[in-house]
Amino acid sequence: MQDLYLILLAFTTGFILNFMPCVLPILSIKMLSIAKYSSNSKKQIRLAFLSIASGIITSFVAFGIAVIILKYLGKNIGWGFHFQNPYFLIFLILALVFFSCMVMGLCVFEVFPNIESLTKRTSSKSGKIYEKTFLGNFIGGIFAFIFATPCSAPLLGTAISLSLSRGYFQILIVFLVMGIGMALPFLLMSIFTNVLKIFPKPGKWMLTFKKIVGFALFLTVFWLIYILYKLAGIKVAIFLSILAGLLVLQFGLRKKLIKLLIIITIFTIGFSIPMRFAEKQEIEQNLNSVWRPLEIEKIENYVENDKVVVIIVYADWCIVCNFNNVAVFNSKEVVNILKSDNIIAMKGNLTQSNKKVSDFLKSNNKFAVPYYIIYSKKFPKGYEFSGILSKDVFLDLLKEAN
Repeated sequence: MQDLYLILLAFTTGFILNFMPCVLPILSIKMLSIAKYSSNSKKQIRLAFLSIASGIITSFVAFGIAVIILKYLGKNIGWGFHFQNPYFLIFLILALVFFSCMVMGLCVFEVFPNIESLTKRTSSKSGKIYEKTFLGNFIGGIFAFIFATPCSAPLLGTAISLSLSRGYFQILIVFLVMGIGMALPFLLMSIFTNVLKIFPKPGKWMLTFKKIVGFALFLTVFWLIYILYKLAGIKVAIFLSILAGLLVLQFGLRKKLIKLLIIITIFTIGFSIPMRFAEKQEIEQNLNSVWRPLEIEKIENYVENDKVVVIIVYADWCIVCNFNNVAVFNSKEVVNILKSDNIIAMKGNLTQSNKKVSDFLKSNNKFAVPYYIIYSKKFPKGYEFSGILSKDVFLDLLKEAN
Protein backbone atom coordinates (compact mmCIF):
# COMPACT_ATOMS: atom_id res chain seq x y z
CA MET A 1 0.00 0.00 0.00
CA GLN A 2 2.86 2.34 0.84
CA ASP A 3 4.52 1.58 -2.51
CA LEU A 4 1.29 2.48 -4.31
CA TYR A 5 1.15 5.76 -2.38
CA LEU A 6 4.75 6.52 -3.41
CA ILE A 7 4.00 5.80 -7.08
CA LEU A 8 0.90 8.03 -7.05
CA LEU A 9 2.90 10.75 -5.29
CA ALA A 10 5.70 10.54 -7.87
CA PHE A 11 3.23 10.67 -10.77
CA THR A 12 1.42 13.70 -9.32
CA THR A 13 4.70 15.48 -8.62
CA GLY A 14 5.95 14.91 -12.17
CA PHE A 15 2.71 16.27 -13.60
CA ILE A 16 2.88 19.41 -11.42
CA LEU A 17 6.41 20.13 -12.70
CA ASN A 18 4.87 21.12 -16.05
CA PHE A 19 3.43 24.23 -14.43
CA MET A 20 6.50 25.38 -12.51
CA PRO A 21 8.10 28.68 -13.63
CA CYS A 22 11.39 26.96 -14.58
CA VAL A 23 9.73 24.63 -17.09
CA LEU A 24 6.76 26.55 -18.45
CA PRO A 25 8.71 28.81 -20.88
CA ILE A 26 10.45 25.84 -22.53
CA LEU A 27 7.28 23.79 -22.92
CA SER A 28 5.35 26.83 -24.13
CA ILE A 29 7.83 27.37 -26.96
CA LYS A 30 7.72 23.70 -27.98
CA MET A 31 3.90 23.75 -27.93
CA LEU A 32 3.78 26.89 -30.05
CA SER A 33 6.18 25.46 -32.63
CA ILE A 34 3.93 22.42 -32.99
CA ALA A 35 0.59 24.25 -32.80
CA LYS A 36 1.64 26.62 -35.57
CA TYR A 37 1.61 23.74 -38.03
CA SER A 38 -1.51 21.90 -36.91
CA SER A 39 -2.53 21.46 -40.56
CA ASN A 40 0.33 19.02 -41.16
CA SER A 41 -0.10 15.26 -41.07
CA LYS A 42 -1.34 13.83 -37.78
CA LYS A 43 1.40 11.22 -37.94
CA GLN A 44 4.13 13.85 -37.84
CA ILE A 45 2.44 15.94 -35.14
CA ARG A 46 1.91 12.79 -33.07
CA LEU A 47 5.61 11.94 -33.47
CA ALA A 48 6.56 15.45 -32.28
CA PHE A 49 4.54 15.05 -29.07
CA LEU A 50 5.85 11.53 -28.46
CA SER A 51 9.40 12.79 -29.04
CA ILE A 52 9.08 15.42 -26.30
CA ALA A 53 7.56 12.82 -23.95
CA SER A 54 10.38 10.37 -24.74
CA GLY A 55 13.02 13.02 -24.00
CA ILE A 56 11.44 13.80 -20.63
CA ILE A 57 11.02 10.15 -19.57
CA THR A 58 14.51 9.14 -20.75
CA SER A 59 16.04 12.04 -18.80
CA PHE A 60 14.25 11.07 -15.59
CA VAL A 61 15.35 7.43 -15.96
CA ALA A 62 18.95 8.47 -16.67
CA PHE A 63 18.89 10.76 -13.64
CA GLY A 64 17.50 7.91 -11.52
CA ILE A 65 20.32 5.61 -12.67
CA ALA A 66 22.88 8.32 -11.82
CA VAL A 67 21.33 8.69 -8.36
CA ILE A 68 21.50 4.91 -7.81
CA ILE A 69 25.18 4.81 -8.82
CA LEU A 70 26.05 7.71 -6.50
CA LYS A 71 24.07 6.16 -3.65
CA TYR A 72 25.92 2.86 -4.17
CA LEU A 73 29.22 4.79 -3.97
CA GLY A 74 28.12 6.29 -0.65
CA LYS A 75 27.67 9.86 -1.89
CA ASN A 76 25.23 12.32 -0.32
CA ILE A 77 22.59 12.89 -2.98
CA GLY A 78 19.27 14.61 -3.41
CA TRP A 79 17.12 16.53 -5.87
CA GLY A 80 19.14 19.38 -7.35
CA PHE A 81 22.52 18.13 -6.08
CA HIS A 82 24.01 18.64 -9.55
CA PHE A 83 23.54 22.40 -9.11
CA GLN A 84 26.41 22.17 -6.63
CA ASN A 85 28.70 21.39 -9.60
CA PRO A 86 30.13 24.45 -11.44
CA TYR A 87 30.61 22.45 -14.67
CA PHE A 88 26.90 21.66 -14.82
CA LEU A 89 26.07 25.33 -14.21
CA ILE A 90 28.44 26.39 -16.99
CA PHE A 91 26.77 23.99 -19.42
CA LEU A 92 23.31 25.19 -18.37
CA ILE A 93 24.23 28.88 -18.67
CA LEU A 94 25.67 28.53 -22.18
CA ALA A 95 22.85 26.23 -23.28
CA LEU A 96 20.25 28.68 -21.95
CA VAL A 97 21.87 31.60 -23.78
CA PHE A 98 21.92 29.51 -26.95
CA PHE A 99 18.29 28.48 -26.53
CA SER A 100 17.20 32.04 -25.67
CA CYS A 101 18.79 33.38 -28.85
CA MET A 102 16.97 30.73 -30.87
CA VAL A 103 13.65 31.62 -29.24
CA MET A 104 14.13 35.33 -29.97
CA GLY A 105 14.98 34.64 -33.62
CA LEU A 106 18.68 35.52 -33.40
CA CYS A 107 19.83 32.13 -34.64
CA VAL A 108 20.53 31.78 -38.36
CA PHE A 109 20.05 28.01 -38.37
CA GLU A 110 17.80 25.69 -36.39
CA VAL A 111 19.69 23.44 -34.00
CA PHE A 112 16.57 21.74 -32.63
CA PRO A 113 14.46 21.23 -35.77
CA ASN A 114 10.72 21.78 -35.54
CA ILE A 115 7.91 20.96 -37.88
CA GLU A 116 8.23 24.19 -39.86
CA SER A 117 11.74 23.53 -41.13
CA LEU A 118 11.17 19.84 -41.68
CA THR A 119 7.92 19.92 -43.62
CA LYS A 120 9.54 22.06 -46.28
CA ARG A 121 11.55 19.04 -47.42
CA THR A 122 10.41 16.84 -50.32
CA SER A 123 8.48 13.64 -49.69
CA SER A 124 11.41 11.60 -51.00
CA LYS A 125 13.25 12.56 -47.83
CA SER A 126 10.38 11.65 -45.53
CA GLY A 127 12.48 9.16 -43.59
CA LYS A 128 15.02 11.85 -42.70
CA ILE A 129 12.23 14.30 -41.90
CA TYR A 130 10.70 11.98 -39.33
CA GLU A 131 14.12 11.17 -37.92
CA LYS A 132 14.94 14.86 -37.41
CA THR A 133 11.46 15.59 -36.08
CA PHE A 134 12.08 13.01 -33.38
CA LEU A 135 15.61 14.22 -32.60
CA GLY A 136 14.74 17.93 -32.33
CA ASN A 137 11.77 17.44 -30.04
CA PHE A 138 13.51 14.67 -28.06
CA ILE A 139 16.24 17.19 -27.21
CA GLY A 140 13.50 19.67 -26.30
CA GLY A 141 12.18 17.13 -23.79
CA ILE A 142 15.66 16.76 -22.29
CA PHE A 143 15.91 20.53 -21.89
CA ALA A 144 12.49 20.58 -20.22
CA PHE A 145 13.80 18.07 -17.66
CA ILE A 146 17.04 20.02 -17.09
CA PHE A 147 15.15 23.24 -16.45
CA ALA A 148 12.81 21.40 -14.07
CA THR A 149 15.63 20.37 -11.73
CA PRO A 150 15.92 23.63 -9.76
CA CYS A 151 12.16 23.56 -9.17
CA SER A 152 10.84 22.12 -5.93
CA ALA A 153 7.26 21.45 -6.88
CA PRO A 154 4.72 20.72 -4.15
CA LEU A 155 5.16 17.10 -2.94
CA LEU A 156 8.52 16.79 -4.75
CA GLY A 157 10.61 16.72 -1.58
CA THR A 158 8.37 14.05 -0.07
CA ALA A 159 8.49 11.87 -3.20
CA ILE A 160 12.27 12.14 -3.59
CA SER A 161 12.95 11.55 0.10
CA LEU A 162 10.68 8.49 0.26
CA SER A 163 12.25 6.98 -2.85
CA LEU A 164 15.87 7.57 -1.77
CA SER A 165 15.19 5.91 1.57
CA ARG A 166 14.18 2.73 -0.33
CA GLY A 167 16.05 0.22 -2.48
CA TYR A 168 17.55 0.77 -5.92
CA PHE A 169 14.58 -0.71 -7.79
CA GLN A 170 12.11 1.59 -6.01
CA ILE A 171 14.30 4.60 -6.82
CA LEU A 172 14.28 3.74 -10.53
CA ILE A 173 10.52 3.15 -10.56
CA VAL A 174 9.85 6.47 -8.81
CA PHE A 175 11.92 8.44 -11.33
CA LEU A 176 10.32 6.56 -14.23
CA VAL A 177 6.81 7.30 -12.93
CA MET A 178 7.75 10.93 -12.25
CA GLY A 179 8.93 11.20 -15.87
CA ILE A 180 5.66 9.71 -17.12
CA GLY A 181 3.77 12.21 -14.95
CA MET A 182 5.63 15.15 -16.46
CA ALA A 183 5.24 13.71 -19.97
CA LEU A 184 1.50 13.02 -19.52
CA PRO A 185 0.23 16.17 -21.33
CA PHE A 186 2.31 15.30 -24.40
CA LEU A 187 1.32 11.64 -24.31
CA LEU A 188 -2.34 12.68 -24.24
CA MET A 189 -1.88 15.21 -27.04
CA SER A 190 -0.18 12.55 -29.18
CA ILE A 191 -3.47 10.64 -28.94
CA PHE A 192 -5.86 13.59 -29.21
CA THR A 193 -4.06 15.67 -31.84
CA ASN A 194 -7.21 17.72 -32.51
CA VAL A 195 -6.50 19.58 -29.27
CA LEU A 196 -4.20 21.82 -31.32
CA LYS A 197 -7.29 23.43 -32.83
CA ILE A 198 -7.99 25.24 -29.56
CA PHE A 199 -4.75 27.24 -29.93
CA PRO A 200 -5.09 30.79 -31.30
CA LYS A 201 -4.29 31.25 -34.95
CA PRO A 202 -0.66 32.12 -35.75
CA GLY A 203 0.10 35.82 -35.90
CA LYS A 204 2.33 38.61 -34.63
CA TRP A 205 1.37 37.71 -31.06
CA MET A 206 3.56 34.59 -31.37
CA LEU A 207 6.65 36.67 -32.14
CA THR A 208 5.91 38.93 -29.17
CA PHE A 209 5.35 35.93 -26.92
CA LYS A 210 8.63 34.35 -28.01
CA LYS A 211 10.53 37.56 -27.23
CA ILE A 212 8.96 37.69 -23.77
CA VAL A 213 9.92 34.07 -23.12
CA GLY A 214 13.43 34.65 -24.47
CA PHE A 215 13.84 37.64 -22.15
CA ALA A 216 12.65 35.53 -19.21
CA LEU A 217 15.26 32.90 -20.10
CA PHE A 218 17.96 35.57 -20.17
CA LEU A 219 16.92 36.58 -16.65
CA THR A 220 17.38 32.94 -15.66
CA VAL A 221 20.92 33.11 -17.07
CA PHE A 222 21.75 36.02 -14.74
CA TRP A 223 20.39 34.04 -11.81
CA LEU A 224 22.55 31.02 -12.72
CA ILE A 225 25.63 33.23 -13.08
CA TYR A 226 24.92 34.48 -9.55
CA ILE A 227 24.78 30.86 -8.32
CA LEU A 228 28.04 30.16 -10.18
CA TYR A 229 29.61 33.15 -8.42
CA LYS A 230 28.55 31.64 -5.09
CA LEU A 231 30.13 28.29 -6.03
CA ALA A 232 33.33 29.21 -7.86
CA GLY A 233 34.04 32.89 -7.24
CA ILE A 234 33.79 36.19 -9.03
CA LYS A 235 36.47 35.42 -11.66
CA VAL A 236 34.59 32.41 -13.02
CA ALA A 237 31.32 34.35 -13.04
CA ILE A 238 32.89 37.26 -14.97
CA PHE A 239 34.54 34.98 -17.56
CA LEU A 240 31.27 33.12 -18.09
CA SER A 241 29.41 36.41 -18.51
CA ILE A 242 31.90 37.42 -21.24
CA LEU A 243 31.53 34.05 -22.98
CA ALA A 244 27.74 34.30 -22.79
CA GLY A 245 27.96 37.73 -24.42
CA LEU A 246 30.19 36.37 -27.21
CA LEU A 247 27.71 33.54 -27.73
CA VAL A 248 24.98 36.12 -28.33
CA LEU A 249 27.15 38.23 -30.66
CA GLN A 250 28.13 35.29 -32.88
CA PHE A 251 24.51 34.94 -33.99
CA GLY A 252 25.03 38.07 -36.08
CA LEU A 253 27.33 36.11 -38.40
CA ARG A 254 25.90 34.47 -41.52
CA LYS A 255 28.38 31.69 -42.31
CA LYS A 256 27.27 28.54 -40.55
CA LEU A 257 30.69 26.88 -40.39
CA ILE A 258 32.26 29.90 -38.68
CA LYS A 259 29.30 30.08 -36.28
CA LEU A 260 29.68 26.40 -35.41
CA LEU A 261 33.44 26.76 -34.78
CA ILE A 262 32.85 29.76 -32.53
CA ILE A 263 30.16 27.89 -30.56
CA ILE A 264 32.46 24.89 -30.05
CA THR A 265 35.31 27.21 -28.97
CA ILE A 266 33.09 29.05 -26.48
CA PHE A 267 31.86 25.83 -24.88
CA THR A 268 35.42 24.44 -24.75
CA ILE A 269 36.80 27.56 -23.05
CA GLY A 270 33.79 27.63 -20.73
CA PHE A 271 34.47 24.15 -19.39
CA SER A 272 38.16 24.94 -18.83
CA ILE A 273 37.48 28.04 -16.72
CA PRO A 274 36.90 26.36 -13.31
CA MET A 275 40.20 24.50 -13.57
CA ARG A 276 42.11 27.79 -13.83
CA PHE A 277 40.10 30.36 -11.91
CA ALA A 278 37.83 28.58 -9.42
CA GLU A 279 38.14 29.88 -5.87
CA LYS A 280 37.27 28.17 -2.63
CA GLN A 281 34.09 29.95 -1.63
CA GLU A 282 32.60 30.09 1.80
CA ILE A 283 28.89 30.30 1.17
CA GLU A 284 27.39 33.31 2.90
CA GLN A 285 24.74 32.08 5.30
CA ASN A 286 22.67 35.27 5.08
CA LEU A 287 22.71 35.27 8.86
CA ASN A 288 21.80 38.15 11.12
CA SER A 289 20.93 38.62 14.77
CA VAL A 290 18.04 36.15 14.32
CA TRP A 291 19.50 33.30 12.28
CA ARG A 292 22.57 31.30 13.26
CA PRO A 293 24.44 28.42 11.59
CA LEU A 294 23.05 24.90 11.90
CA GLU A 295 24.30 23.34 15.18
CA ILE A 296 22.80 19.86 15.31
CA GLU A 297 24.59 18.88 18.50
CA LYS A 298 22.89 21.68 20.48
CA ILE A 299 19.28 20.95 19.51
CA GLU A 300 18.56 18.50 22.33
CA ASN A 301 20.01 20.84 24.95
CA TYR A 302 17.95 23.77 23.69
CA VAL A 303 14.74 21.73 23.82
CA GLU A 304 15.48 20.58 27.39
CA ASN A 305 15.75 24.26 28.33
CA ASP A 306 12.26 25.02 26.95
CA LYS A 307 13.49 26.54 23.73
CA VAL A 308 11.73 26.25 20.38
CA VAL A 309 14.29 25.39 17.69
CA VAL A 310 13.42 26.37 14.11
CA ILE A 311 15.64 24.89 11.39
CA ILE A 312 15.45 25.69 7.69
CA VAL A 313 17.58 23.95 5.06
CA TYR A 314 17.71 25.72 1.71
CA ALA A 315 19.85 26.42 -1.37
CA ASP A 316 20.25 29.54 -3.48
CA TRP A 317 19.44 27.53 -6.64
CA CYS A 318 16.10 26.39 -5.16
CA ILE A 319 13.31 28.68 -6.39
CA VAL A 320 10.80 27.63 -3.71
CA CYS A 321 13.47 28.20 -1.03
CA ASN A 322 14.05 31.75 -2.28
CA PHE A 323 10.34 32.45 -2.36
CA ASN A 324 9.89 31.26 1.24
CA ASN A 325 12.94 33.21 2.41
CA VAL A 326 11.59 36.46 0.98
CA ALA A 327 7.89 35.99 1.70
CA VAL A 328 8.16 34.31 5.10
CA PHE A 329 11.47 33.93 6.93
CA ASN A 330 12.92 37.37 6.15
CA SER A 331 9.63 39.23 6.59
CA LYS A 332 9.57 41.83 9.36
CA GLU A 333 6.73 40.15 11.24
CA VAL A 334 8.41 36.73 11.34
CA VAL A 335 11.85 38.16 12.17
CA ASN A 336 10.40 40.05 15.15
CA ILE A 337 8.83 36.86 16.53
CA LEU A 338 12.00 34.84 15.94
CA LYS A 339 13.85 37.37 18.13
CA SER A 340 11.93 36.05 21.14
CA ASP A 341 14.15 34.70 23.91
CA ASN A 342 12.57 31.25 23.75
CA ILE A 343 13.18 30.74 20.00
CA ILE A 344 16.43 29.53 18.40
CA ALA A 345 16.50 29.92 14.62
CA MET A 346 19.09 28.02 12.53
CA LYS A 347 19.87 27.87 8.81
CA GLY A 348 21.62 25.17 6.77
CA ASN A 349 22.77 26.15 3.27
CA LEU A 350 23.13 23.49 0.56
CA THR A 351 24.06 25.80 -2.30
CA GLN A 352 27.46 24.13 -2.10
CA SER A 353 28.03 20.54 -1.07
CA ASN A 354 27.92 20.56 2.73
CA LYS A 355 28.41 17.23 4.48
CA LYS A 356 27.11 18.45 7.84
CA VAL A 357 23.85 19.76 6.38
CA SER A 358 23.46 16.76 4.03
CA ASP A 359 23.98 14.35 6.93
CA PHE A 360 21.30 16.20 8.90
CA LEU A 361 18.84 15.76 6.03
CA LYS A 362 19.82 12.13 5.61
CA SER A 363 19.34 11.45 9.34
CA ASN A 364 15.73 12.60 8.87
CA ASN A 365 15.33 10.55 5.65
CA LYS A 366 15.10 13.73 3.57
CA PHE A 367 16.98 14.34 0.34
CA ALA A 368 15.52 17.52 -1.09
CA VAL A 369 15.21 21.20 -0.24
CA PRO A 370 13.47 23.13 1.08
CA TYR A 371 13.26 21.28 4.36
CA TYR A 372 11.93 22.80 7.57
CA ILE A 373 11.61 21.32 11.04
CA ILE A 374 10.62 22.67 14.47
CA TYR A 375 11.77 21.11 17.76
CA SER A 376 10.23 21.85 21.14
CA LYS A 377 8.95 20.12 24.28
CA LYS A 378 5.75 19.47 22.30
CA PHE A 379 7.73 18.18 19.31
CA PRO A 380 10.84 16.49 20.79
CA LYS A 381 11.34 14.45 17.60
CA GLY A 382 10.61 17.43 15.42
CA TYR A 383 7.66 18.64 13.38
CA GLU A 384 8.57 18.56 9.68
CA PHE A 385 7.12 20.67 6.89
CA SER A 386 8.18 21.82 3.42
CA GLY A 387 6.93 23.28 0.16
CA ILE A 388 5.57 26.76 -0.46
CA LEU A 389 4.70 28.49 2.82
CA SER A 390 2.74 31.50 3.99
CA LYS A 391 3.46 33.68 7.02
CA ASP A 392 0.19 32.70 8.68
CA VAL A 393 0.90 28.96 8.39
CA PHE A 394 4.42 29.35 9.78
CA LEU A 395 3.34 31.60 12.66
CA ASP A 396 0.55 29.15 13.56
CA LEU A 397 3.16 26.36 13.73
CA LEU A 398 5.31 28.46 16.07
CA LYS A 399 2.34 29.07 18.35
CA GLU A 400 1.52 25.36 18.39
CA ALA A 401 5.15 24.48 19.22
CA ASN A 402 5.03 26.78 22.23
